[in-house]
Amino acid sequence: RASQQEIDTFLELKLEIPNEGNNKNHKNRYHLSDRIDKTDEKLNKLNKNNNNKDTSSPSTTSVPKEFACAINGHCMRDPYITPAGIIFEKSTILLWLKTRGNICPITHQPLEEKDLKSHKELKTKIMRYHITKSMHRQQTKSSSSSPSSSSS
Repeated sequence: RASQQEIDTFLELKLEIPNEGNNKNHKNRYHLSDRIDKTDEKLNKLNKNNNNKDTSSPSTTSVPKEFACAINGHCMRDPYITPAGIIFEKSTILLWLKTRGNICPITHQPLEEKDLKSHKELKTKIMRYHITKSMHRQQTKSSSSSPSSSSS
């Protein structure tokens, strides 16, 4: 992830699109920060709209770090481990190997599909985590939606 300083520096950039006929024409000046401001406005609107929706999918909520794929950081469903002990989501590492060659994205050592092994213990932990979290969510919903009984 980029630091706030790196983001601020990037936002300060001003790009100029050369005019084929007249480079002195300031109408062709393209300010990247203006474009990003418009994009930020759209993202803020989307975030406000999504605040009322259930965003509890595994890849959007915070999960224990050990459940996160080493490539994309998403919560894994089918974790696979390399001989070096690095754990990836199966589909993610297979796509990596197919598109980028037989090299581990972390160690940069040779890695082939046959080297990967299912990490069944971690898969079970992840499933238990989601079941527990789901049960907790259900209990919270039912306790907040049930009327409190009062005796007279």
